Amino acid sequence: MKISRQTRRFTAARPARIFAALTVSLSLMSVLLTPARGSNVLGHTAGGNSTVVFNQDTLTDRIHDAFHFVIDRSIEPTDITADLWHDPDAVKEVNINDADYGETSWYGKWTCIEWASPTVCDKGRVKINLYYGPYSDTEARSLVCEEVGHAVGLAHRPSTAPSCMSQQWHETKLDDHDKNHLNALY
Repeated sequence: MKISRQTRRFTAARPARIFAALTVSLSLMSVLLTPARGSNVLGHTAGGNSTVVFNQDTLTDRIHDAFHFVIDRSIEPTDITADLWHDPDAVKEVNINDADYGETSWYGKWTCIEWASPTVCDKGRVKINLYYGPYSDTEARSLVCEEVGHAVGLAHRPSTAPSCMSQQWHETKLDDHDKNHLNALY
């Protein structure tokens, strides 16, 4: 059987194509499997160490209960140690308060007030807008969880994720994916 010149060229080029495809595949796999600063990490920490000081300014009972639910079930199971204060005059690493902020574009909001560096927020504020309430227990937990998640360095997740970071009102806790990212940050 006689092999044409064109077939020989294809056969000779085949190992190079396979090698190139494997190289691309391995590169893609290493990027996808790397846990560092994934898609839902904002890339900052609150206070720069594993103990985050949360100050509860003035909170209604429902938001207060939601805050403690989030700390107990989502933050404490990570490498973060939550130090809880209740001092309306103090400014700590994360201050949380609720009020009627009027008709805005947000239900809850996290803002860094003072950056120590591009990756460390020394003082931040979580605000829960009561204008859009009253919130059910589930809604309050979901909203507080999302904003506290932002305060400690998490971004939003796809809407299908079983996490409060997916902005779904029925999700009230961080999932293992989020907790793994927090453990990598802290």
